[in-house]
Amino acid sequence: DGWDITQLKAEAPTDAHDSFCTAIMREIARCLDMPRSIAMGDSTGLNYSSGRLDHQTYFRAIENDRFDFEVRCLDRLFAEWLNEAALIPGLIPDGLPLVADWDHEWQWDGFEHVDPAKEAAADDTMLRSGMADHYTLLAKKGYDADAVHTRAARGMGLTLEEYRARLADAMFANVSKMADAPTPNQEEVVDAA
Repeated sequence: DGWDITQLKAEAPTDAHDSFCTAIMREIARCLDMPRSIAMGDSTGLNYSSGRLDHQTYFRAIENDRFDFEVRCLDRLFAEWLNEAALIPGLIPDGLPLVADWDHEWQWDGFEHVDPAKEAAADDTMLRSGMADHYTLLAKKGYDADAVHTRAARGMGLTLEEYRARLADAMFANVSKMADAPTPNQEEVVDAA
């Protein structure tokens, strides 16, 4: 009837198919504040610095999302739970301050640093300068400081108070050495100049 049998032409996918898929994945990932390298599991074309920069902005976006989730969901859910728990006699101890005065926080998993030695040195500097504390640094890594200190103290056969006192001594050992060092008087400084 005027029809001939022919082979279908293999026109797809074209050479631009990979570029098309990458562009689509990039658009999807951007809505999630996710870098292409994480979305695709492929860091081709990235150097170390640009990869780190992508990850830092991504982790910052996750921290912002977590904060929003805490305010919009977790705190509200906690308040509802507390209302229900108050109906059970003895579950909530008497004499607690108002809920608005409670200091609470939500514990999230931490983000691993690509260079643990650099991160440890930075943490040490922050601790010794008083710009951070164990609670903040351990929370950043996803740990509960009280639980970490309790386990460490038990492992060393110390009470929690003894462990924390020794930890403070170790943290401020260099600071006290600097404070004990003799300081030159003004005349010695002028003579040296």
